[in-house]
Amino acid sequence: MTSDPADAAAQAIANFRAGGYRNTWVHKSVRLKARPGSRAELRCDLDPSRFRLEIVVLEGATVRERATVMETLPDEIIFAHRFKTRRDEGNNVTVLHSSGEAVFRLPV
Repeated sequence: MTSDPADAAAQAIANFRAGGYRNTWVHKSVRLKARPGSRAELRCDLDPSRFRLEIVVLEGATVRERATVMETLPDEIIFAHRFKTRRDEGNNVTVLHSSGEAVFRLPV
């Protein structure tokens, strides 16, 4: 049975409204070569009162580390496109600005 696209759109809007107009997404995910089965994700969380960028380290589906990289008021400019991650030699996951400058390190 195929649902009507207008009904599906209306339901999606109702769910978004019921959830407090909150949008969450994974901006970037990278495998950690030194820890097989692990990965680091940059996760974004946006609602009417704030924008938050978090780094989450997972082993399989289990969260091992989590830290807030930045939290700010929401703005028409979303900050997520300005960040990327990489694995450091010293067992750190580093969040880099798009310019290459390290802005946050999380030991793993």
